[in-house]
Amino acid sequence: MERDTEAGRVGSKLKDRIATFAHYSGAMRETDADRFLSLAEECLKEAEKAINPLDKDAWLKLAEEWLQLARAAKERGR
Repeated sequence: MERDTEAGRVGSKLKDRIATFAHYSGAMRETDADRFLSLAEECLKEAEKAINPLDKDAWLKLAEEWLQLARAAKERGR
């Protein structure tokens, strides 16, 4: 139960970070950063649906990794 609560908090924080990044990226055409951000959002949706805490953690980790890639792509201007 405690693990579920922690995963929920991590997911909520990650969702906020993705929303903030999406707000400030604002590109008109899809870039690598946009694509990576979209994949991070998909992972968050899967984490929200996950019943098994290990699955939830795995989806959240993937979302975090996609978000990091999105940031790196944005810094490179892609």
